[in-house]
Amino acid sequence: VIVDRGELIVIAGTCFGQVLLWQPDRSPRVASAVRDGHAYGVLSICALEAEAGFITTSEDRAVRVWTLPDWALEATATCTMAGFGHRSRIWACCVVAGGHIASAGEDGLIIIWNRDGSQRATLGGHAGQSLWSLSASPDGRLISGSADCSARVWSIPNNEPSTLETPETDGSVLGMDAAADHVWTVDHLPGI
Repeated sequence: VIVDRGELIVIAGTCFGQVLLWQPDRSPRVASAVRDGHAYGVLSICALEAEAGFITTSEDRAVRVWTLPDWALEATATCTMAGFGHRSRIWACCVVAGGHIASAGEDGLIIIWNRDGSQRATLGGHAGQSLWSLSASPDGRLISGSADCSARVWSIPNNEPSTLETPETDGSVLGMDAAADHVWTVDHLPGI
């Protein structure tokens, strides 16, 4: 994360459930840790630059949102949201249209979260196989990669939660050869 002051802040998760924050360019180096965030290893992190915060997911099946006032590492990070809904480890997270949070789990589900920790939608189009990665595009689409040897594109409209029933893939599925390995990671390029 590069904050307004032009400073680099590194956010790292440990196998012990801790989140480490570090400013490597500062002298003396400043570091802090969130020690009581997750019960087990942190598997993914997504920075929320404009909000001075970050999202974490873990082996403990939790999605958490943290804030750190003005990115001051001397301050204590505060958990502002905890979401529970996956049945196993959560491998990836990102922010989707409307500022909602998406998480992808080993249970084969993508869950879209409201910022209060409630579930907005659950997507299950990967045949129950582990989901390894997510990427959100600015136009409201979500890209997922899975152990079912496919990458999928989902339309996530930015409308009221009550009008979002069950999003489905927009028909864009990249199926891999059956002998191919899992789709471990996905990303997108802005419209060219």
